[in-house]
Amino acid sequence: MSDKPDEMRKEYDFSKGVRGKFYKLPKTQRLIPVDADIVAFFQKRAKRERRAYQTLINEALREAMAQAPSHDLLTLFQELVAKQVDQALARREITGSKDPQTRGKRSTPELTPRRLASFDDE
Repeated sequence: MSDKPDEMRKEYDFSKGVRGKFYKLPKTQRLIPVDADIVAFFQKRAKRERRAYQTLINEALREAMAQAPSHDLLTLFQELVAKQVDQALARREITGSKDPQTRGKRSTPELTPRRLASFDDE
């Protein structure tokens, strides 16, 4: 073998190589209208998890895409977001809610600005 670093070897060992290790899906910038309460929900969750809110939205959309053939996509996305809100409320243990109608109850919440305001950082 030559001492020159720019010469090609006759053989290379790729037995421990990983296909696609450095490949990332290309990102596309698109302007899409998203309701303010949806963005607020993902931003608050992202802040709490120390992640980018766009990544959380992408993950929710990917989950919706995986289930899309069997569901109406809009309905599925609404269900997924409601599930995420419900999980977040469960983590906060809403049993101490100030609203007497919801005190001690857990159900799939509607996405309303008032409901999302309950996610304010403590």
